[in-house]
Amino acid sequence: MNKRQAGFGGLQLILAAAIIAGISLVAVPKYKAFVNKSKITEALNLAGESRRKLAEFYMTSNRFPSNDTEAATARTTTLSKPKFVRDLQVKTGFRNNEVAVLVYLNEGVVENPSGDEQYIFLAGNSNKGGEYAVTWSCGSNGIPVDLLPDNCKG
Repeated sequence: MNKRQAGFGGLQLILAAAIIAGISLVAVPKYKAFVNKSKITEALNLAGESRRKLAEFYMTSNRFPSNDTEAATARTTTLSKPKFVRDLQVKTGFRNNEVAVLVYLNEGVVENPSGDEQYIFLAGNSNKGGEYAVTWSCGSNGIPVDLLPDNCKG
């Protein structure tokens, strides 16, 4: 008796390879976008401690820091910042805001068609309607809008 060998034929292997290639054409860009969006979210979380310190400063002083040296006391202190973060700064008078926390990204972390310096920021302003009230907003520079969290797209 002659046994027939079982296995995949050439056409079946080519079809399987085509299916895998098609799936990877869709999955890889989605994965990269997911990873980049998570980096931006982590950068915003890193700025959160500075935002809290600035809010405490405002609550105790009824004002924001008046200069960058005073604002630097609210800078986030961490033992190990993420590798994609170059620097974190706290500045006064940034883009017509009273105070801002800026998280600068290393070059090439996310695609940057404009070539501008890449950073994300949290900006604070005193709420003129009430005592001890602070309004926070966020934004970015050199980072595609689709990578920003929904509450940061303005």
